[in-house]
Amino acid sequence: MPCGLLQACRPQVAGPGLTHRYTAAPLVARGPCRVKRVWLFVAAISLLPLGTAWVTDSITLEGERTIYTADCDGGQWGSGAAAGSCSGRMMPAERFRFRALRAHSEVLFWTVGDTSRPSGKFAGCTVKDSRNWNCPGNEQSGDTITHQMVDGVPQADASGRARSFHAIEKWRWLLLRLLGRGVEASR
Repeated sequence: MPCGLLQACRPQVAGPGLTHRYTAAPLVARGPCRVKRVWLFVAAISLLPLGTAWVTDSITLEGERTIYTADCDGGQWGSGAAAGSCSGRMMPAERFRFRALRAHSEVLFWTVGDTSRPSGKFAGCTVKDSRNWNCPGNEQSGDTITHQMVDGVPQADASGRARSFHAIEKWRWLLLRLLGRGVEASR
């Protein structure tokens, strides 16, 4: 008898005359429903760490690093002790993706989903891994937000050639995008 995911499993007697050796109670076959539920539970528990790693950006594809940014619509970003707070409505902004190529001493960059902005490349970079690299700025610096990454965090460009940005966590960016209308006031 097939069982649905939410359908109650009915115990089935294993066979006539089969009893538990100590209690003399009839043996009950657990059936496919219980096995299916156990495997679904195991699958859900196994996928939980993977989902968490994806949401926190601990796992990246092909060594790429994506920086999620936010805009402060109708307000300004705080400074000093209030750094990171928005006085208006926080809105999801661009996603900047970087791929560090250690063998070539290059870093490729592009804005995810924006075909109007060209991709670019930094050459002559010092690349330790995808989360730690430093490149000399060039004429393409204005197309991206940084030319240095330390422990996966983009460093502000002291020369002023790169665009200014406000980086936020991936889960926060996804939440802002899901809400579709931004979030009032501070973080």
